[in-house]
Amino acid sequence: KDPYYWSMRIFNPKTRGNESSSNKEIKSATLTIESLDKSVIEIKIVDEAERRWEPPMINPKSGKGYEKNLLENMGYSFNSQPFEFTIIDPNTKELMVELSAAKDGVLQFFDKLLQIGFQFKSQKFFGLGERVTGDFELCTEHSECLYTLWGKDNASPYDDGKGGGKGVYGQQPFYMIQLKNPQLFMGVLSFNSNDQDVIIKRLSSGNSNVVHKMIGGVFDYYFFYPGSANFVLMKYHELIGRPYIPPFWALGFHQCRYGWTTLKKVQNVVAKFEENDIPLE
Repeated sequence: KDPYYWSMRIFNPKTRGNESSSNKEIKSATLTIESLDKSVIEIKIVDEAERRWEPPMINPKSGKGYEKNLLENMGYSFNSQPFEFTIIDPNTKELMVELSAAKDGVLQFFDKLLQIGFQFKSQKFFGLGERVTGDFELCTEHSECLYTLWGKDNASPYDDGKGGGKGVYGQQPFYMIQLKNPQLFMGVLSFNSNDQDVIIKRLSSGNSNVVHKMIGGVFDYYFFYPGSANFVLMKYHELIGRPYIPPFWALGFHQCRYGWTTLKKVQNVVAKFEENDIPLE
């Protein structure tokens, strides 16, 4: 009876064609909905029978600056048959996000394939770094875009969302959505460290479908309620932790090995350090 936390057992909607001996379907799962703050709600679906990999959360969920709110005040609604939920901004009464398993394939839970889809009342998306998109906005050149989140040392690739698979230097599974009021944004964090594709599809209605496909882990989503872009980012960093700034005395010279493709180049660099009497460890 925790007023900030709610949990129930759900059955995985039957899917077709994806189950195999090496990719078993998760037959039943546990859904939890938790209010972390007046402007942050967590929706999580895990395997009921077996614990699966989840990245550790460094910051406690009730960290500094967080003030819990009753779930009943968070504007969410849920149905079990068919599985669906919506979140409505309690301040503006605007629909923020909708999920319905009645739509074919929108929710799939297998050992090596997790898929979930959301619908948003907007077509303006920002984030999913680190990638170059021209004006920072995602999916402006096509009606359907695919962005791959997989850290493979690919420094800031230009990515128009066509084809996917580009990978990035670092994985940032977070995006913001600009709402009808251009001063308001909401945020979404997909807290999953596995290889992940995010597909954004613009609809003729002015809405957008966003589908997340992952190869492991669990469904763990944090929704940040509308506010200014700065406010949403502040709440995001309160959750995951802020960047650490080292003390000035700890900083020193740094030599990057980027571009060293042969032993001869490495030897030349070391020789230049010695020639200029620069300490090298």
